[in-house]
Amino acid sequence: MRAIRRVAPWLVLASLAILAGGCGPRLVIPRGRLTKGGEAFRCENGLAVHLTFITLAATPSPAPADAAQAPTDAGAYPAEYYRDGTFRVVGVDGKGLPPGKYRVAVQAIKQKKDLLEGAYGAQNSPLTCEVKGASEELHLELGEAKGVSSDPEAASGSAGPARREREQ
Repeated sequence: MRAIRRVAPWLVLASLAILAGGCGPRLVIPRGRLTKGGEAFRCENGLAVHLTFITLAATPSPAPADAAQAPTDAGAYPAEYYRDGTFRVVGVDGKGLPPGKYRVAVQAIKQKKDLLEGAYGAQNSPLTCEVKGASEELHLELGEAKGVSSDPEAASGSAGPARREREQ
């Protein structure tokens, strides 16, 4: 009987620990690359690129005054963007994001101006993707947005569609 009294609290604690470990969403940190015209969209010559993955169900409505701004709710996950055109979606706490479908907001900032002119804002970005796991590489392709090319020094182009591809 004493053995049961000694072991029972430990069994209860172990059971709770196992159950708590299974609670909450599984988070992943996917990697990918952003391209334009098949070429890496590089951060050069003072260009800063901001990517935010927004849970499609969490996209707010109506559009805020600055549609290029990503929402600040729990459905927005920022990515670390690197000079070579690659990124990792780490989220606000560095732990990633849950698998699911996302709209991808992109800003290309140079001298405090979005060179994409809000074409890839949180409300209207045509870029969408489905994140399934950390092992996949996401490929996001920018269309011909006004004033932006894969060479940040060249500022020409016309409005056009964007597409999203996922490499296997």
